[in-house]
Amino acid sequence: MLFTRNGKKIYELYWEDFIEDFKVLQGKILDRYHQHKRGKPRFTHIVGIERGGLIPAVMLSHFLKLPLITCRPDLLPTLIQGILSGERYLFVDDLVDTGKTLKVVQDHREAIAVVYWKKRSKVIPDFWGREMPNTWIKFPYETEDR
Repeated sequence: MLFTRNGKKIYELYWEDFIEDFKVLQGKILDRYHQHKRGKPRFTHIVGIERGGLIPAVMLSHFLKLPLITCRPDLLPTLIQGILSGERYLFVDDLVDTGKTLKVVQDHREAIAVVYWKKRSKVIPDFWGREMPNTWIKFPYETEDR
């Protein structure tokens, strides 16, 4: 639902929206997951980027039955440097807006999944649930004062 508050356009999401868009994302990941070579899983770990990425990351971790790692955005370069050869990580966030947070992930050619993608982003995720307008998004798990 799009509305204006204090002159600022806001797109407010409800849990029903989030779940529906997450299911689209999940379907895209599952399609690619099954297209991968037999015997070698497409991903070995899910990485949830704090804070907004934790909710979809936990959901994907359960769905794909993969271990979950959580990471603060400022520690992504350190985590990526420590990835072992043969490991394939899926980095998950709720939204890619400008792309600042996920740029380091893309630069190292790791897979990225987001529930929401804004085309203005410097980063094009491998998987996304829904493209969003370039307005502020209020998620159902955020407080009013954010």
